[in-house]
Amino acid sequence: MAKVLYPFNSPNVSGRLGDHVYQHSRYGQIVRSWYPPCQSRKPDQTHNRRQLFHQSCYQYSNQSSEIIERWIDFCQNFYTGHNPLSRKNLSPQQAFIARNIRTRLTQYADITNPPISPSCSYTPWLEITWTASGALLSWSPAIPVFSFILVSQKRNLTSANYKPTSTVLSHIFNSNDYSPQLLTPPAGNGGGPGDLPPFTEQSYLHFHVWAVDNHGNHTPSVFFNIRAG
Repeated sequence: MAKVLYPFNSPNVSGRLGDHVYQHSRYGQIVRSWYPPCQSRKPDQTHNRRQLFHQSCYQYSNQSSEIIERWIDFCQNFYTGHNPLSRKNLSPQQAFIARNIRTRLTQYADITNPPISPSCSYTPWLEITWTASGALLSWSPAIPVFSFILVSQKRNLTSANYKPTSTVLSHIFNSNDYSPQLLTPPAGNGGGPGDLPPFTEQSYLHFHVWAVDNHGNHTPSVFFNIRAG
């Protein structure tokens, strides 16, 4: 990202022009590189939203009043954020839907009752390193039953993309998987998994990795900025 000094193009230019995006900010006018968005309206994306979000909403609306009361009691005991001046109670519906979306990603059973605590009971050590075979994820301890580790990634970035970018979910590891695991092919040797594109030597890859326990609670996302090669 670069700051625009007048009269570069014009003092009022904004929007996308070719491979560059011009925008205004509190620091003045800036320009950054454009890259295709990750969350496009492709059929698989809309399918995931329909299968995960809409079904979780339907499930919550069909719970008994006793179950709903349990989620209300759970949310009254915990807050969002750490600032005591701005924090607020969790929403029972949002707490229910978020946890069921996470477990639906792995085809595990739906969650009905709230957990005792919103803290994740599985908090592994996570590390991504670059090898000749590709990006390698290691974790410890092993993944317990009904817990899992999720990985999202973005490829073909430059050294200017030092801030985290929007990524695409690429891997879900469960108790049947063992550390370490490859997340990419070697540089310049095709794409995958799924429709993830190939990438070149010396390009950068962004990864977000987090763990989810058997109650749908998750750890904070760990960000890795990895150079290929």
